Amino acid sequence: MTPLQKIYWLRVALGIVAALICAGYGIIAPGAITTTGFPLDTFLNSLSIALVLYLISFYIIRSKFTLKVEKPQKLATMGIGIYFITWLVVWVLLFTLIAGPPFYSLTITATVGGITQPATGTYTFSSGTQVSVKATPDTNYTLDHWEIDGTNVGATNPIIFRMDKNHALHVVFVYQPPP
Repeated sequence: MTPLQKIYWLRVALGIVAALICAGYGIIAPGAITTTGFPLDTFLNSLSIALVLYLISFYIIRSKFTLKVEKPQKLATMGIGIYFITWLVVWVLLFTLIAGPPFYSLTITATVGGITQPATGTYTFSSGTQVSVKATPDTNYTLDHWEIDGTNVGATNPIIFRMDKNHALHVVFVYQPPP
């Protein structure tokens, strides 16, 4: 293997190492991973780390390979593309595995006079999940309305909505005296 080929494959390996370091930074940095994704500054900080590691690798490679290649200026550019492509692909994969899809909670409550399916309680759903909740009134009760996060959303039964944040779902039953 020629010295330039060695440098190329070394940069591939360093791209993977840089992605591991950047993903580690994403785990420990406060607010780097949130339930809504990641802030732009997490990406920019990770990119900065990758650039610094590339520069450090350049100086190390230059000290080891300057006399072994015909054009020493090739030491700076050989493998730069594969380094950043490898870093980006591995970083995105690791960050996605670490962060995963965000999860939101749904808390279902009801007044006296009926039950819900699923039952009252707190449930966890991944972001974007379409949730359907059905109300079944007891004898002499009717479904008056649903409230999502304190807002009356009508009496459609079952109610169907998408989990895009934490929600509180409340069903209101009213007593209907027998005729």
